[in-house]
Amino acid sequence: EAVPLIERINSLLADVEQSIQLQRRFVADAAHQLRTPVAGIRVLAQNLSEELASAPGDEAVWRPLLSQLERSTDRLSRLIGQLLSLARSETALSMDGEHQTLDLVPLLRESAEPVVLQALRQGRTIALEAPSAPVLARAHPIWLGEVVNNLLDNALRYGGPKVTLRVQPLPEGGAEVVVEDDGP
Repeated sequence: EAVPLIERINSLLADVEQSIQLQRRFVADAAHQLRTPVAGIRVLAQNLSEELASAPGDEAVWRPLLSQLERSTDRLSRLIGQLLSLARSETALSMDGEHQTLDLVPLLRESAEPVVLQALRQGRTIALEAPSAPVLARAHPIWLGEVVNNLLDNALRYGGPKVTLRVQPLPEGGAEVVVEDDGP
């Protein structure tokens, strides 16, 4: 009597797994397909700005609208990038074999590097506080890098002039990674 029940449960679990895979693929495909039209809208907005700047007319009327359009396309581009990161992260998390014990300090430095350069151009700072000894933890390097990059990007966007990335080993094993900013 238990065999048909077990077979049915296994079948349901397989269906759930397939549904999850389809959803992940849809999110990744949709985000990828949205990139091209959003980039086109951004280019058109820039061209429109150049055309309007050289044409006679009331700049006070069109400049705020065009600025809003440019901010909206930038926001949409960031959201698409986050969707792609989410799709990659969920795939990475589902592959437990790719998790490994590694020193987080070099990984955090590498993940933060592009955002640090952006912060320097803005006259802001990102400081890494880490012990001199290796900080070992079991993690997926790509996924952890994406998370840290996302948190630092948000801290630069919405925080104040100083951002701190801190890592420390935990007594029970693993590590704690913290991103702090002095914004609201």
